[in-house]
Amino acid sequence: MNMSVANSEVKISKWDGLNLKDLRGREAELIEDLRHSGRQINLSVPATADKVTTFFRMFTCQRCGECCRTDGIVLSSNEVERIASFLGISRKQFKTLYTFTRNGGRFIANPCPFLHNDKPGCAIYTSRPQVCRLFPVNTPATDGMLYCNSACPAGCQAAVKILEYQARIATKVEVRYVS
Repeated sequence: MNMSVANSEVKISKWDGLNLKDLRGREAELIEDLRHSGRQINLSVPATADKVTTFFRMFTCQRCGECCRTDGIVLSSNEVERIASFLGISRKQFKTLYTFTRNGGRFIANPCPFLHNDKPGCAIYTSRPQVCRLFPVNTPATDGMLYCNSACPAGCQAAVKILEYQARIATKVEVRYVS
């Protein structure tokens, strides 16, 4: 396995040059390693609409709420308007109560205030931001590749399914992380 960290390559001997036969029976171990990496997983496939659709066919949300605890729930002005309307408050009230600005962008506070504490789920699910709808896929990727957030257990499972598929069509699988 190669890990791309910033612009440097870091090899991890445990997974480096993984063969399909080496992966069989070790999927749970790989998923656990991916989960605890704290990095973005480069799935080495182009981030096209059909690849994202394929990823989500392999993805089954476990309703763990990790997506609601990640930093960077960025909002467009349309999303501010939509969520404020859904909540029955003004844009100004919504911005004051639930958001902050950083580097010219508007973000929802972390952890997300719309995460239910008593049960898994989102209080604004039908009006949630695009970044939440696409989680754990991180887009847009600057290199045009599909990335998965390793904080998501279901995302790691889907990533391993994609890696298994890639292993069937190639002799080696390369798993790369990006910080």
